[in-house]
Amino acid sequence: MNRFGEDILPEEVAYVMEDKATSSTGNGAFAAAAAGCCGYPCWQAWMDLKDLRAQIHDGCSVAVRVERRVRGQRDSVGVWMGLRGFGHDDAVLADFVLLNDPTADTDGAVNCTMAVTDFLRYFTGRAIALRGKPRDMEADRPRRILCELEKTGEPGVYTFVQRGQKDLLPEEFSGWLAASRHDGIAHATTAHRTFKRLEKTAEGGIRFSAEQLAAGGRYSVYAVDQTGSMRVAEVRLPVPPPPPEPVLQSTAQAAGAAAPVEPSAF
Repeated sequence: MNRFGEDILPEEVAYVMEDKATSSTGNGAFAAAAAGCCGYPCWQAWMDLKDLRAQIHDGCSVAVRVERRVRGQRDSVGVWMGLRGFGHDDAVLADFVLLNDPTADTDGAVNCTMAVTDFLRYFTGRAIALRGKPRDMEADRPRRILCELEKTGEPGVYTFVQRGQKDLLPEEFSGWLAASRHDGIAHATTAHRTFKRLEKTAEGGIRFSAEQLAAGGRYSVYAVDQTGSMRVAEVRLPVPPPPPEPVLQSTAQAAGAAAPVEPSAF
């Protein structure tokens, strides 16, 4: 959806598409329904290689279910991967597929290729296709509530404020709570920013870590609850003063300090 101009966080979608019966976000039908709530035509279907090529040719975003081994697990598991397209390697006269692998060990390894023969071996046939949102399409995307943050008496602890009233996080809040420091880079979407988790206090506030307080600067704070609704606020943490510079002694002072002390007449 972000590829088509939406600005939505994975956590917002995850809570909307969660299957409450299994506490899982692996239900492809729920994923398609979540995208539909945001106004995007989206469907789950059984597809073969020809169908996948057709969807890519039509400009759709496609996710495919692939059976693969994940580090730390003995048996292979089903993983939803983004299908970015197809290609051909003239050097070995072989076709390949371009994938986004969310189980990759590093960010740089997410974009990967797989020979078509290997892909057909591990592809389960399940796919999700998503088209761009029509302009006249009504949407019911997760709510974003614009708030402010108010400092409390405890260092590094703030509370959300909505329209002048405190908006404490409820005791049963078990959602996603994080902050992103403004780094001066124009990111394509909010999801491209770097996030650090925050701690929820027993009183319903948020606590910045010692590392965040030491860095200071401007932060955007996000609190996504179990329904996908999100409180958003910005705060500027004071930048700590630089440490005092060491006092340099003159040569004469250093020599006097190093001179031996005469013993007392007593």
